Amino acid sequence: MRQRGFTLLEMMLVVLLIGSAASLVMMSFPAVQQSNPQQQLARFQAQLDFALDDSQQNGQLLGILVRPEGWQFKILRRQQPENAAASSGSDTWQGYVWQEWQPRRGALGGEMPEGMQLELQFPGLEDWPSAEASEPDIMLLPGGEITPFKLLFGPTGVWLQVDNSGVVSTSEPEAAR
Repeated sequence: MRQRGFTLLEMMLVVLLIGSAASLVMMSFPAVQQSNPQQQLARFQAQLDFALDDSQQNGQLLGILVRPEGWQFKILRRQQPENAAASSGSDTWQGYVWQEWQPRRGALGGEMPEGMQLELQFPGLEDWPSAEASEPDIMLLPGGEITPFKLLFGPTGVWLQVDNSGVVSTSEPEAAR
């Protein structure tokens, strides 16, 4: 008696081939969205909104370190000494340090695509801190206040601005967002 059908090995081979073909097709599409300044603006704005909400809800001081190649969110935390047991009986807190902020949803921040750079402007100020500075350029206070700034996304004219009263505006019309 002859058996009909496919063996488990044959079925697994077919699934593997289909998966490999699908991954090749997906990799062949260009990553247009990542190099789109409007997409980068929307991504930054969504992360900024989330960070502002989190700062207010948890009473934490957050900051944004902005460089031409991207941005990173930071949080101000107390630093514990290396050897807390050796300094018992005295104040064990050495101070505060800025650390990378990673909420439960994952790390917030972004790298700009090749050929696109950020430019940070402050109202009434000419110079931007040097690239060696590790302290955030923009502060997000627990009371909802934020450092006024304007962030330009490359030479395309796409921008996001926060004014003195904390109102966020962008170059993109409301319907496009």
